[in-house]
Amino acid sequence: MYQLRRDYLAPPNYQLEEYLEEVKANQGFSEKYNQHLKATGEKIEEVEIAIALQSKIVELAEIKRRQAYLMQSAETIKYLTAEELEARVKMKLF
Repeated sequence: MYQLRRDYLAPPNYQLEEYLEEVKANQGFSEKYNQHLKATGEKIEEVEIAIALQSKIVELAEIKRRQAYLMQSAETIKYLTAEELEARVKMKLF
């Protein structure tokens, strides 16, 4: 005979500030909040907003990093001769 087994997750007892601190510290991720979602299925609006905000902050930082790299690369390319540029492309430096 088959026996029905149920595993229940007890809802974590964290304060809102704990979720928000973890989201900020982990660039938009909170293990505590994930536990809360698994246990209750209920979303907390403030935490969802904080996650979205942190994700956008990380995305903006990445865009700025890429832009700085492209500007530096453009500055380098500007001073290369055609032969030097072709040699670098063949060596896959760009």
